[in-house]
Amino acid sequence: MSLIDAFRSPCVMRVKTSTPDGEGGATTAWADGKTFSPAIVKDSDTDSVIAESEQVSCTYTATVGKDVDLPYHSVFKRISDGKVFRVVSDQADTQSPDCATFSFKQVKATEWEET
Repeated sequence: MSLIDAFRSPCVMRVKTSTPDGEGGATTAWADGKTFSPAIVKDSDTDSVIAESEQVSCTYTATVGKDVDLPYHSVFKRISDGKVFRVVSDQADTQSPDCATFSFKQVKATEWEET
């Protein structure tokens, strides 16, 4: 087992749907999508510390295989504790080069509430 495998935890993508409520508005619902197992680590850099002191959500780094699609503002839930995360970075920014012997990409995510 590699070190990154030790940090992996089962997660599920969350899919947002809106349906008309019959009164000119809409009702939002969330449903489970594809499952995947990212390695999620809480960031401890200065930005995260500042965010915590200002009562803003903590930031996390999620590491996934290149085959997992995590676009900006996608939402996923960690199955073990139900914590929901929202991606706040572009997945193309930090991924391993094609010539590398390992294949992964990383995104930044924050704790988030489905509304």
